[in-house]
Amino acid sequence: MKLVASRQGLLHLVAHSLLCRVFANQDIATLDVTQPLFTEKEFKKSDLKIENDGNGITRHLLSSLSCNENLPEVCTTKYSELVDKSVIPCGECVYIDESGPTLSLNGLNIIGKLVFDERSTPISITTPFVYVQGELEIKSNGVLSPANEAVRFVLTGTERQFLTPEGGGVAIDAGKKPFLVAGGKLSISAIPDHCPTWTKLKKIELGDREHLSEGMYPEIVHAPATCDSTGDSKILFHHKFDGMETTEWTGNKGAYVDIAADGFEDETSVLRVTKRKRPFQGPLLDTTKYVPCLIPDVDYLFTAKIKLAKGDETGPTTCKQKNTNCLKFFNYIKHVDDLGRAGDRYQNQNQHSAGNYGDWIHFTATFRYTESDLEPQNIVYHMMQIVGPEEGVDIIMGEATLSLPDETSYPEPENVCQNLILNGNAEGNQMHPYPMKVRSAYTSRLVVKEEESGNKYYSQVGRNFAENGIIVKGLNPYCMKANLLYRMSMQTRIHSTTKVRYWAELKSFNADDSYRYSYPVQCDPQDLNDGWVTCSGNFMITEAIESAVRHELRIEFEDTVDGKDADVDYDNISLTFEKGPVKGLILDKDVADCWGPGSDVLITSHTLSYDEQQEGVIASVTRKTDDTSLLSLEGSILPATSEFESSDFAAEVAILTRNVIIEGAKDDETNEGKHGGYLSVHNTRTEQLIEGVDLRYMGQQGLQHRYPIEFFNCGDVPGSKVSKNTIRDSYQRCVVVRNTNSLRISQNVAYHTAGHCYVIADGGEVNNLFEKNLGAWSYKSNFPITGETGNGHASTFLILNPNNHLIGNVAAGAYYAGFWFPLKVYVQRDSKILHPSVRPRSEDLGTFEDNVSHSNRYYGVRINDYTPRVMHAFANMKSYLNRNAGFYFYASRNVALKGSLFADNRKGVLFDYTDNVKFHDSIIRGQTLLYKNLAETQNLETLCPSKYPVVGLAMPTFLRYSNKLGAEFSNLHFTEFDNSEGCHANSGPIFFNSRRRDRHWNYLTSFQNVTIDESSDLNLRTAEIRDVTDVVITDLDSSTNPDILSKFSGSSSIVSNKSYMTGLFPERCTNYGGNYFSYCEDTCLRTVYFFVESYGTELWTLIVTKADGSLRIEVPGNYESTDKTKDIHNFRRLRRFSASLPEGNYTAEFHDESGNQAWPTFAEEFWERKPACAGSAEVGSVTFLEVGTHNCDLLIRNSDMETIEPYYHNGGDIEHVPQGGIGGTGALKTKSRSRYYHGIGQYLDTRCFRENIGKQYEVTASYQVLDGSGNTIQCDPNKADFVTGCPVVQLVGRYYKDETRLESKNTYPHIGHSVQAHNQNGFNQIHGVFTITEHLASMQSIWLYLQRTNDKWEIIVSDISVSRFSNDISSWCDELVTNGDFKTGTAKYWDTFPYTYSASAPYLEVVTGYDGEGDYALKAYKRSRTNSSPRQDVKLGCMFDGDRYRATAKYKLEKDGNIFTCNPHTSNTSTRCPEMMIKAQKSGVSSSYTYIPYATQPVSSTTWSYIEGVFKVKQPAEVAEQLIVYFEDEDISLDITVDNVSITPLPMDCTSLILNPTFEEGRSGFWLDDSRDNSKLDIYSPGAHGSIYAMRSYARTHRDRGPRQYLDDRCFVSGATFIITAQFKLLHADNNDNGVVCAPTSRSSTDGCPSVSIYGQTCDSGSEWNRRWNELPLTWDSAGYNEYQAEFTVSPNLATCTDVEVRINYIHESIDIVVDNINIKAK
Repeated sequence: MKLVASRQGLLHLVAHSLLCRVFANQDIATLDVTQPLFTEKEFKKSDLKIENDGNGITRHLLSSLSCNENLPEVCTTKYSELVDKSVIPCGECVYIDESGPTLSLNGLNIIGKLVFDERSTPISITTPFVYVQGELEIKSNGVLSPANEAVRFVLTGTERQFLTPEGGGVAIDAGKKPFLVAGGKLSISAIPDHCPTWTKLKKIELGDREHLSEGMYPEIVHAPATCDSTGDSKILFHHKFDGMETTEWTGNKGAYVDIAADGFEDETSVLRVTKRKRPFQGPLLDTTKYVPCLIPDVDYLFTAKIKLAKGDETGPTTCKQKNTNCLKFFNYIKHVDDLGRAGDRYQNQNQHSAGNYGDWIHFTATFRYTESDLEPQNIVYHMMQIVGPEEGVDIIMGEATLSLPDETSYPEPENVCQNLILNGNAEGNQMHPYPMKVRSAYTSRLVVKEEESGNKYYSQVGRNFAENGIIVKGLNPYCMKANLLYRMSMQTRIHSTTKVRYWAELKSFNADDSYRYSYPVQCDPQDLNDGWVTCSGNFMITEAIESAVRHELRIEFEDTVDGKDADVDYDNISLTFEKGPVKGLILDKDVADCWGPGSDVLITSHTLSYDEQQEGVIASVTRKTDDTSLLSLEGSILPATSEFESSDFAAEVAILTRNVIIEGAKDDETNEGKHGGYLSVHNTRTEQLIEGVDLRYMGQQGLQHRYPIEFFNCGDVPGSKVSKNTIRDSYQRCVVVRNTNSLRISQNVAYHTAGHCYVIADGGEVNNLFEKNLGAWSYKSNFPITGETGNGHASTFLILNPNNHLIGNVAAGAYYAGFWFPLKVYVQRDSKILHPSVRPRSEDLGTFEDNVSHSNRYYGVRINDYTPRVMHAFANMKSYLNRNAGFYFYASRNVALKGSLFADNRKGVLFDYTDNVKFHDSIIRGQTLLYKNLAETQNLETLCPSKYPVVGLAMPTFLRYSNKLGAEFSNLHFTEFDNSEGCHANSGPIFFNSRRRDRHWNYLTSFQNVTIDESSDLNLRTAEIRDVTDVVITDLDSSTNPDILSKFSGSSSIVSNKSYMTGLFPERCTNYGGNYFSYCEDTCLRTVYFFVESYGTELWTLIVTKADGSLRIEVPGNYESTDKTKDIHNFRRLRRFSASLPEGNYTAEFHDESGNQAWPTFAEEFWERKPACAGSAEVGSVTFLEVGTHNCDLLIRNSDMETIEPYYHNGGDIEHVPQGGIGGTGALKTKSRSRYYHGIGQYLDTRCFRENIGKQYEVTASYQVLDGSGNTIQCDPNKADFVTGCPVVQLVGRYYKDETRLESKNTYPHIGHSVQAHNQNGFNQIHGVFTITEHLASMQSIWLYLQRTNDKWEIIVSDISVSRFSNDISSWCDELVTNGDFKTGTAKYWDTFPYTYSASAPYLEVVTGYDGEGDYALKAYKRSRTNSSPRQDVKLGCMFDGDRYRATAKYKLEKDGNIFTCNPHTSNTSTRCPEMMIKAQKSGVSSSYTYIPYATQPVSSTTWSYIEGVFKVKQPAEVAEQLIVYFEDEDISLDITVDNVSITPLPMDCTSLILNPTFEEGRSGFWLDDSRDNSKLDIYSPGAHGSIYAMRSYARTHRDRGPRQYLDDRCFVSGATFIITAQFKLLHADNNDNGVVCAPTSRSSTDGCPSVSIYGQTCDSGSEWNRRWNELPLTWDSAGYNEYQAEFTVSPNLATCTDVEVRINYIHESIDIVVDNINIKAK
């Protein structure tokens, strides 16, 4: 295909385009679609045809093939008949007739049309690629079920594939496993139109727990019938000693045993072991005779009533005191093995007796026998013994029992799983605690106690670590089935003086002895005063618990002193069955018609976790009579929230199965096997339909454009649709839209996908519709795409241009955000070239409504940097169960949120760094009871307890952009922020963000119909924590008034509870101190604030007083201080004083730390925007009282820099250098500069500017610049760059943008620059002169600073001053030019014209001056404009309208180092001589220019020439704020050097009006030719009467051309008479050696003699020309000079003229005029 260029220009094609490179004579090549197609250089050389889509977007499109234009409507070609089954030929329509089930191909290239009709048998096509250049049509409308699978494409292989476009051209590198649409069409319709792909869960149906068969639970054990001697088959013996004289019990090796009465149970007898000498002596029983009755491997319970006696002592036992010599139980077995060898085995149980001497206790033990223990042939003897106490302690036993556990230790056979904890109420097994145990029996003892009521309970004593509580082992694992609901309950009494928290912990062991913990119940803290407390909660069995092989339940306590040591009583411990698993789902009615058995279904997360979705398999689907569908599952799931519990929070149920499948084969190990197939529609505008496809294992992690579905560079595709597909187990993304518009993506389901899912990729894409799509479990990719937005922040919807439509979508579990708009200034990546004018951040919002976002790890919705020009609203959002924020606006403005619901988010809605917000018609819920109960039931993570608060609305305390709008909150309802679950103290409806500015509130906020339920409190605690204590929120209708009895419904104010907030209207305010605010009824406030510099104002206060003096407030300053010096010294770190005022008049003044009235150098007064209420203060209602003495002669404080104060920097840092300045004075040094404009300065007293309008000030400073190593280096004062240029001094003035005083603007006048000097050693100097203009005087603050040099350099500043330009007023105006003779050897007072840092400014250099060695002049070179020259701002206050000034200068021009002789008579700038100019400037007025006569004759060709002229002051110069003298009209190739520049006043002298009348200085100074290029002047010699010089006018082009001079018009008073005298000579123009004869009486220009004219302009009655002929009688001497005299009287009209000249002309142009000694004198 031949491509022809249609336009020229720079274009870089979008990365990865599929178009081929076609150049002249280029061979077939390959193209990697992961790389840019063209470089800019290549594009310019190419012949590519490009198409403009009408939106300024140029794309390269692949079109349909012409060979397919006449395809038949019905396909007749069978696929089986094709010879090459890998290619569908162009122009042919082929239908699949293969029966399958598997078709393996080497590839499939569809150039013609391939059709899959409805199929009765599935077919699976395995291929390394599918290319669609023609059309692929697939139809399948059956019920969605694996049984109805129609077509499956399996993309295989790891080899790169190449597509050669039909018709030839460049082979396209398509990578591996491509399903590539390149100019062709997909028409896949594989789902019924009415079939939903997902729906809300309406209700759940529960199953029942399983019935356990025998062998799955322990059965009760009885002793052999022959052994029943007690009447109870479970008791082997029960010994009581009443009436007995002897006993089977002994005392062991020497101890004495007797039976005696001892007050035990109504004076019955007891067994006593006395005279004990060893701890091992104690009651001993030979149990050999009981061996035939014993059963191996079952628990036996020994219980005895025992007390210890030690003489008459009644105190605590040694065991109780020291935890030593405690009672122990030993069970001894003497046996022989098969070889006849004797051996011993004993079981030892420590017991901790907590009793006193004489107290009866229940002593218990539990033990087992093995089979070998009970084999008669092995037995020597069995015995049991009680031992332990020290010598001298008698052991007394009242009774003893050995038994098997009773029926309370076994489950009911018909109800085994009803209660998994046996004998939890302690009523069984007599007084034995079996089967309960304690965590450590070595340090504590568990006993059964009985209350007076007869109730038994467990009591644990001797605890010494927190985890040591009751432990229940042997919970039946067969009852632990996933998704069963149990209820854990227990009663406890903790013997502590402080509150102790505790919980139940389930430890589940796997077959490999690994284990995991879960927590059936968490209990509130309690102490002994609480008595018995019931703690209970529901507990859901998880799959992980079900998979364990054994379980034990533990009661544990928090790790505090009492939590470790306190005794604890327990009763009624149970774990009872509550509800069976979810076995069925009630769904929408249409599900029954199209969701089939065997299909996979997804149930979205109903928790705070983004990855807790559930999967199921449909067992059956039936339509119910109530117009719903019952979907029965093969297994069970956890109960998810349904519409039955809440229509707002119901989980989504989606079908994942489709009848058409495209999947990537798992045959690639790249990136951990994360490389599957991909489907891409590239550069194709043809209408596409992709509907009802199951895309599995698609995407290639880490590679661009390798996604399950991508539309790439397709332009406008309004008819294309991606609908009702499933994208699951994607290795990278889901549906990506790049450089494609108007695509419809609807009703798709995405599950378990890596990275972002639904994506607007680059920011140039618009008008795409995402409708009713579902995304769940968007997890973080291990191999993110380099350079892509938001890597590592996987979000379900990633939108880079807001001008798209998102309607009714659900994001149900993303690693980062459900919906994320990370908007950029420009379109991203290579797409930027296609959309150069698109600004995504400011694009209009298309549509965002009816979307749902829940269970995301961070945010439901996050909007970054959205700043549209007008307000745009996000509507009808539901966002809940997000770990961070439900909706987060960051760095945005002009945004609204309406009609939405937020619940169970860490923060409901978060506005951060965001202005002009509207949030209305919404509900914000904290922790819903619904989720609390669900979390308790299923042991789910909850928002509380936590170290982070639960917040309804999080808002800024400051405006991002000063005095913009803050927020309007209306029709909002906050509920369920009661903090009852141990939430952080900062929890509540309103929260203030931690980001702040100078601790001041200026986030203009209003409430209207904002209500907070009774369980929640309005609270400004977080503002107080942020140290923002001047909050003002306007409650427009008093809807948030805490006083529920109040009837007031007008505007009120919520303010910080500080006296300076309420002191001007205390009677209106109620203080809610515990909540850190006051509520002020019927109050409308507006805030005025004053910024002052931070130094010296630390302890100052602002006093605001009512005009009548009745009330006043003392306002502290707010200052954002940190530990970083560079922040403390930042010039914009100002101290702010704010006062929030109702309507009225006030005075304001500052008081210092001593209480004295003071002034802080400046005070910037700004006002907050007017609130929406009526009755607030107005601009102008506060009168500021300025006081204090001030010196305006010297504006700089601490000029010798002995300390840092009061200097600031504007970036980097600042440090003091003692003795580092000139002469050992102090100096300041910048530190860590990183911008050219970083520097050092200080604030100037604004009073001096207001008081000295029109005055000039002189600024000087000394400086050095240091390189990165600290070495002094020489900057170049001529360079305007930031690489080698020298610093300048600049002002930063802040002034009001308008009269509202809402906003400010800055002005940045340069007032000093580095001075060129003949010798530059040590410190260099900055110097300048500036005028205090009216504009400068209006500044609210003025900061002077030294800056503008290489940002890698540091600057040392010394000896800076700003002083009045002159204090010698008497001589101030004698000379307006300062340093005009450059005797200082520097260019001080001089600058360049244009300004030094203008791009067209020349370079300056101090050179040898007019007087030679030791004299200096100033040279300008590298000139770029004809007026590039030295300039000076001359003195002001000297020129008055009508005054005359004399201006002179010496100059020389050089070209390439040689003197250049200019021409003063020409207008041609290439040879023209310079003119001296004065430019008068005033703010708001057009500049006025005064031309001072140009160069005088003669012009030297070897040395200096002169400029001499006179000018009259015009009114603009009198009122100018700046008078600039400079030089103009010299060619830019010339260097100009000036010296002896002078402007001096010319006193009025009406006795003699002519300047330079005799020309004896040899120059034509003050005389002008009549018109450049039409006459010339020169010096002529000899002069008249023996003088040396006269003046000649020559090269005249007209009779009226001749010399002229401006006269002092002030002398021309009506009626005044003047006499004109002169000597004239006439010469032939072409031969000056010959004089010319004229006729004295002739009045003709042809032969007449010279005349003198007085010419007046700008006169009341028009210009006046008064020609005066010679009044002397004479005969003309052609060889000599001839006398001239005439007299004239000033007419009334001439007296009004403002410009009067004397002119010599009216001589034929062929004649030169020579004049000498011309004068005009008063008569």
